[in-house]
Amino acid sequence: MIVWFNWSAVFLFLILTIILVGLTISAGSFPVMQTLGAPGRGVKMEVVRQNFPPMAPLWWDNYEGAYMISLFVGKGLVELVLDSGCSQLSVKGEGCQWKNCTELGCAIMSCPCGFENGQSRKQCKEWFYQPSGQPIDRSGKLNELKYGSQTNRVQYYQDEVFVPITSKTMTCDTVMRTPDLREIPQFRDKVRVGEILVHRVSHIEGASNSNLLGCSKPKAGKNDVLDNLLPKKIWSVVLYKRGGWLALGRMPCFQPEYITMIEPPSLMSFVTRFYILPIFSISIGPDELSLHKLPSFPKYCIIDTGTTSTYASKTFGAALANGGFKEGPNGSCMEIQLGSTSNHVRLFYSRTALMDPEYPAESIIQAWQGRTLDDFDEIFPDDNQQHGVLLFGAIMMQDHYWEFDLQKNRIGIS
Repeated sequence: MIVWFNWSAVFLFLILTIILVGLTISAGSFPVMQTLGAPGRGVKMEVVRQNFPPMAPLWWDNYEGAYMISLFVGKGLVELVLDSGCSQLSVKGEGCQWKNCTELGCAIMSCPCGFENGQSRKQCKEWFYQPSGQPIDRSGKLNELKYGSQTNRVQYYQDEVFVPITSKTMTCDTVMRTPDLREIPQFRDKVRVGEILVHRVSHIEGASNSNLLGCSKPKAGKNDVLDNLLPKKIWSVVLYKRGGWLALGRMPCFQPEYITMIEPPSLMSFVTRFYILPIFSISIGPDELSLHKLPSFPKYCIIDTGTTSTYASKTFGAALANGGFKEGPNGSCMEIQLGSTSNHVRLFYSRTALMDPEYPAESIIQAWQGRTLDDFDEIFPDDNQQHGVLLFGAIMMQDHYWEFDLQKNRIGIS
């Protein structure tokens, strides 16, 4: 049987098909891969039409040396360091005093409350925590707690907490750029987190004086912050040099590679359960094509958004020096592979990326006498001469997406 084609109909069908395909692609139904950042430091991202979890903007604060987030706590809005190295919500209250000691002596002053237009705020009342309820212990007793380089005296409150979000539609294009500080006042819609245990700080002693939003889990017991903040037990950040984004869930724009977290016995004495990944290798060299693997390096990496630089033992500093590591504009590059033999993620840092933003002649790796923490080896014991721990700070997290999956006990990196 012979079939005669209507060629005009065929051509019309083909033209309509091409138009429909073009419209579908422009609508974003087809995944489109993009890369952000310098060569070797790319963030893989997939443009898909999916719903976003609640999203809050972050900004980099030079004074704090950390990423900041705003929260509605009690009656007002407060600014806090996003800290994956602690598990508390700790906020300075009105009348807070700060004692800071240096080699020149000690001074006691009112607790600062942040900066505005490049100047330290003079009027702090509205930026301090204003409780909307009564303290849990009404005896007036103060509890002393240590957070990194600061020791706080606190009272406990159970209070309402909300996360500011934007009413604008979030897209992958939005999260692939730093939030504009001028847009942050627009983030006044709220997502209720719930009633959370708040540490109201009345006195601080130490080098830092930060409000803290702790995003890690305590060693034992319930964590009001994470249990209320994360119904799906997942939170994520994408971090850039001047800011970033926090998601109360998984961002739909990225394709991370996942590494299972570990709990080394030597780190089980802390009240906080840190986010810890194994280190597969560390390599250094003058450029990306001339890297050589160090024969010895830390076994464990603690991911800590509340620490600015990256700290290690002096033993590891000696291993870096013996391997030819150099600092500054003509310094070395570094490759860190997190994970195991069968599953690891490669992070590459150019010599520019390793330069301290404030002191370019120095590296953000702090592993030498007078540079690392004086008591680093006591805080993080060195198991079997493996050079212990790499305390992985916020600067080395920049230009990457980090996903903290508490349910599956893993971290995704892209």
